[in-house]
Amino acid sequence: MDLPIDVLHVLAACVWVGGSVAIVTVAVPYGRRLPPRERALMLAGIGRRWRPIGWSTLAVLVGPGIAAAER
Repeated sequence: MDLPIDVLHVLAACVWVGGSVAIVTVAVPYGRRLPPRERALMLAGIGRRWRPIGWSTLAVLVGPGIAAAER
């Protein structure tokens, strides 16, 4: 039963870290070239789309993380 918990934990971590890294390495440098108003709108839009994914994967990380810590 440990393997599915570990797999779920690692997959959630990959989604959370990978998405955050993609935003920082792709969206932010691209946004620096935009005028301030457009940059703010672009980053706000990305934030609105990423927020449910990021929080969901973070929540999924907690469950398997607690289960792994109890072993």
